[in-house]
Amino acid sequence: MSETERLLVVMTTVGSVEQGLRLARSLVEEGRVACAQVLPQITSLYRWQGQIEEEGEQLLLLKLPASQYSQLETRLAQLHPYEEPEVIALAATAVSQSYLRWALQQTQP
Repeated sequence: MSETERLLVVMTTVGSVEQGLRLARSLVEEGRVACAQVLPQITSLYRWQGQIEEEGEQLLLLKLPASQYSQLETRLAQLHPYEEPEVIALAATAVSQSYLRWALQQTQP
């Protein structure tokens, strides 16, 4: 992998810290992401099956090479506890070269 590869930050939410840690650990252990962060409680409001929902959730930030996004999306569909998980990828437009090099070394093609 070259250092010219782009890094993505993928966001997803889960319903509990335990779910977040389990999902994050699996993705890091499998080499799907270089780093996974489970952020503290957030409150999400959204429409689901015709109702407005308000739920406490944990936000996960997942860092990985852009070339590996489709494999991550597939794996999240298999592991995620939600029927319709949020999976949003943002391109990291500026990344220190040393962090980028490290992140690229941590993931499996």
